[in-house]
Amino acid sequence: MKLNSGMLVVAIASISVGTAVTALAVEGADTTTSSTASAHHRTHPVLGPMPSSLLVATTLRATKQLNLTAAQQSQIRTILQNAHTQAKANAQANSVDIAVLGNPSDPNYATALQTFKTNTTNRIQEESNLQGQIINVLTPEQKEKLPTVLASIKARRTAAAEQHHTGSMR
Repeated sequence: MKLNSGMLVVAIASISVGTAVTALAVEGADTTTSSTASAHHRTHPVLGPMPSSLLVATTLRATKQLNLTAAQQSQIRTILQNAHTQAKANAQANSVDIAVLGNPSDPNYATALQTFKTNTTNRIQEESNLQGQIINVLTPEQKEKLPTVLASIKARRTAAAEQHHTGSMR
């Protein structure tokens, strides 16, 4: 069975989409899943389909607290739509045989593993570039507030993780 590693990467990244969708929900707007979307392909009522990763999801969550203008939301929507289109193209171009990748004794394993590593490195670079494009939409004032917003997000995540860990120990 052949599995396109790019599609695998997109599928894994799409799992984070729910986080990004929640993060970027406009104040007072409901985060929804479109009727045609699967559990892994969610849409935002303002920004539409949203490819995501931990890098992008964190940035989008932070933008929620930066009071984006309608123009900024539109710019980010366009950036995300372009990234989604590019991710689809990359998914089709970067295939790896999962039967080989899952079997270290296969003679082609080293090549498949190297291809997977290269694809993963490229995906991380693309996500970093996407994150930079989103940041470039922000005003200087919003960029100045970003570290404080990110520290707040980190503190909430840490507190939630500690509460979850404490609750699971009972």
